[in-house]
Amino acid sequence: MQVIKKIFVLAAMLTAIVSTCHADAIKISNLSAEQFLQGMRNVLYSEDVQKSFPIAITDLVRGTNDLKEYDLKVWAAYFGKQGETQPDGEVTLYVDSSNCVHTVKITLKENDNSAAEYSNVFAAVCNTIGLSRDEGLKLLSGGESEEPGFYHAEVERSDKIFLVITAFEEGLTRTLFIAGENND
Repeated sequence: MQVIKKIFVLAAMLTAIVSTCHADAIKISNLSAEQFLQGMRNVLYSEDVQKSFPIAITDLVRGTNDLKEYDLKVWAAYFGKQGETQPDGEVTLYVDSSNCVHTVKITLKENDNSAAEYSNVFAAVCNTIGLSRDEGLKLLSGGESEEPGFYHAEVERSDKIFLVITAFEEGLTRTLFIAGENND
């Protein structure tokens, strides 16, 4: 019963934060969904990544769950170990009316390869957004925990703040990348 309660609490918190963050969020990238996926592929299919963990990512497919209240269309690509028939995870790209990637979400099922897959896909998103290695590492390993299994981290730049919200549910990791204006 505790596990079910924790899942509902995490889902409710993630939904509330996504709704609140989207109200003030700005696009995370000037790239289209196709350009963003190509940027991720440049990292994921690099020799270093393929040598350490041979990962594959699909072409984009059009999602059916657009966020109409924020005028965002959903595109997704699935990833997993090269040669496997079932993907382990999904990268969801929320695209705004100017055809730019506004928000990115990674969803990954837990398995023996989770750590390698997650870190590679996370790094690919950070690189495509234009974050440095140090900024990506800060988002990946830094942050604050509001509840067990839930944390957030941010990186400030002169024009934007990049926020990562991660929720660990039983068997799933969900990470949301959002950008906001830096008004300092």
